[in-house]
Amino acid sequence: MSNPRNPADDAPDRISSDPRGRNSQSAAAAEETPEERQARINESFDRMDRKWRVIGFVNWSLTLIMLALWIKVLFFT
Repeated sequence: MSNPRNPADDAPDRISSDPRGRNSQSAAAAEETPEERQARINESFDRMDRKWRVIGFVNWSLTLIMLALWIKVLFFT
């Protein structure tokens, strides 16, 4: 009986399976200027900040609604 094949030998390498290639980010980073990089980072932080502001607003809104309902239940029933 022959030796069974190792399925790991058929699996593609993690690096080669990346469609962008291994050095795609470093190549893109080499092409962008520090100002472009900072603008991209600022845009990312702005999006993240906007998301958390919305989440915070919804959280406080729901908290105040629940507080109002509890006050209504405690004092007006």
